[in-house]
Amino acid sequence: MEPILKSYFVKFKTEFEINTDDDPQKEASVFERFVNYVLFSVDYPDTFTADSELLDFVSVGGQDDTFIDGIGITINDRLIRSIDEINEIADSSRKLSIDFVFVQSKMRANFDISELNSFGTGVRHFFGEAALPENGKIAEFRELKQYIYSNEKVISKLHKNPSLQMYFVGTGTEPHNDHFLGIQTIIRDGLAQAKDCYFEKVDFKIIDGKQLIKLCRELANSFEVQIVIKDIFPLSVDSNGACQ
Repeated sequence: MEPILKSYFVKFKTEFEINTDDDPQKEASVFERFVNYVLFSVDYPDTFTADSELLDFVSVGGQDDTFIDGIGITINDRLIRSIDEINEIADSSRKLSIDFVFVQSKMRANFDISELNSFGTGVRHFFGEAALPENGKIAEFRELKQYIYSNEKVISKLHKNPSLQMYFVGTGTEPHNDHFLGIQTIIRDGLAQAKDCYFEKVDFKIIDGKQLIKLCRELANSFEVQIVIKDIFPLSVDSNGACQ
């Protein structure tokens, strides 16, 4: 792994007190969590600060993961993890904006076309009938998806059709050959034209090592800004209006 990217990865393991003993399989699994943490934190700041168990929830990789390592469903920019949360947001909002996010990540430099194609298959499978074995985490997300698409209140408050965002992540350099770009286009266009679910927008991004480092740096800088702001401005006041 590139040294700068490795430094961010090691920092993540340290902050979350994760010890892999340099076991390759454990390292690959933790890398999936690392990527999920970075991508979701950049798109939805502070999301894991408020809910320490949410990272484990969105990290779905493992046996029977249908080629998906991370899933997020957001309603009004809030990652949800239960039907109760869906109802809570629906009850308190006039309009709803829903996004589905999928992540596949590999801790190696090469981008494999067959893995890219498998990722697309997994996402398409999620929005269709469950024909492949699914682990418990993906089954939970399927239940949330089905509730969203079957609940009259949620549907009536939709500002627009849900959007779909996919990330395929590796540590090397993004390939630009015709075959790779062609498969990416086929997957994106196939989902955009899918009849199981209509999407307002389908976006499919390839995140390579350089882009991942950029996102890590962006995330680190945002945390530094938050710390500075908290140092400058008081977090709360007491009943007499005095700063605490």
